Amino acid sequence: MASTAEGFSTTHSKLYLQGVNYWHKGRKDQYTRFKPFFMGYFERPGRTQEQWDKELADFNGDVNMCKQEYPRTAEEAMQANSKCTFNVQTLRFMYENAPLKPMIGSGKLIANRPELSPGIYGKCNTQSIQFIPQQFGAELKIYLQPDLTHPYIAGIDCGMGVHRDYTVCQIFDMVTGEQAAIYRNNIKTPEQCADDVEILCKWYGEPLSIIERDGPGLAFLQRFKQIYNQIYGPETLDGFIDKVNYQKLGTSTRRTVKEAYIGLVQSFIYKAVERNPQNADDITGRSKFGWLYDMTTIEECLNYVTTDTGKMEADREVRMELDKDGSEEMHDDTVIALMQCCIKLVESDRKTNQYQTKNKPYNIIDRIYEDGKFEKHMNKPLTLTYIQGYGQ
Repeated sequence: MASTAEGFSTTHSKLYLQGVNYWHKGRKDQYTRFKPFFMGYFERPGRTQEQWDKELADFNGDVNMCKQEYPRTAEEAMQANSKCTFNVQTLRFMYENAPLKPMIGSGKLIANRPELSPGIYGKCNTQSIQFIPQQFGAELKIYLQPDLTHPYIAGIDCGMGVHRDYTVCQIFDMVTGEQAAIYRNNIKTPEQCADDVEILCKWYGEPLSIIERDGPGLAFLQRFKQIYNQIYGPETLDGFIDKVNYQKLGTSTRRTVKEAYIGLVQSFIYKAVERNPQNADDITGRSKFGWLYDMTTIEECLNYVTTDTGKMEADREVRMELDKDGSEEMHDDTVIALMQCCIKLVESDRKTNQYQTKNKPYNIIDRIYEDGKFEKHMNKPLTLTYIQGYGQ
C-alpha cells in the first residue's frame, strides 16, 4: 500500500501495527503474514536537512502538517490529519510507551444484587464484587489496582448500545492523574451499562461520577440515580412530588461549553510529559501528573480533529473507513469520557502544585484568607458549606 495510513485504527494502520507487534516485538498472539515496511523522509535518495527545511517553509512552519505530508516515522504517517485537537507529540509518546495489554488484566466485574420486587434489582453488594478475567471480548481493562487511600474520578459517556456507539466509563487516579481503568461496551443498553458502571465505581471506592447526559445519557441517569449517590451536578426537586430534574445532573457537551471542556483535555494531555526547555517538541519523559495507558483512548485522541469551521469531532475520513457506510456515529466515546474526568483532574493537578509550593495542606480556608475576605485574627465563628456533587 503506497499511501499514508490516514489515521490510527484504519485497516492500513492495523495491518502495519499488527506486523510490528508480531515480527519486531515478538507478539506471537498476533500472527500475520504481512511484514511491516516503512521508508521515511530522509531514507529517500537525495533528501537533506536543507530540503526538509524548505518543505517546512512551504507549510508556513506548520510542523505537524509537514510531518504528515512527509512522514519520518510510521506514527507520523498514521496521523489522521494535521488538525489534531490535542498535542500530537505527547500522544505519540504515550502511544509508543503504551502497554500491549492491561497491567492488571481485562475482563468484567460481577456482584450480587438484591431483588426488590420481581424484575427490579437494587444496589450491588460491594463486598461481593469479583473480577473475572477474559482473554477475548472483554468490556473492562484494568491498568491500576484500586488504592482506597487515593481519591478517584469517573467520567462517563453514554451510547445507544446494541452494536451502535459505545458507553464508556473512564476511571482516573486523582493523586497521580493516571488512567486506572476503562469500561467500553456497545452491546448492552444504557440501563444495563449503568449496573456495570456502578460495580466498577464502587470497586474504586465510589468516586464522584461525571456523566454526559445528552441523548442516551438520560436513560443511563434514570437507572444510575437509583443505585449510585456520587453524581456530579446539582439535583432539584419539582414541587411536592419529589420529581428529579435529570437536566440538572451531569454535563452537556452540545453547546459552546464543549470548547472549554476540550481545553481542559488539551491542558491535561500537554502537561502529562516533561519537555526540553530549549525545544517544546522534544519530550524527555513523563511528568508527575497525568497519563493515558489505553491504546483505544490514545488512538481516538489522535483522530479527534478541529475542522475548518471550528467544529471538534472524530475525523470524518477515519470514521467512514471504520464504518464502511459513512455512518454519522462518532468514534470519540473514550475522548468524551476523558473530557468528563478532566473537569476535576485539571483542578486536582492545580491543587497538587499548590500543595507542593506551600508544603502544607491547602484547603478552602486557606483560599478565603488569601483572597483577603477574612483575616486570621478575627475572633468570629466562620461557617462554610461545601458541596461536591450529589450525595455528599
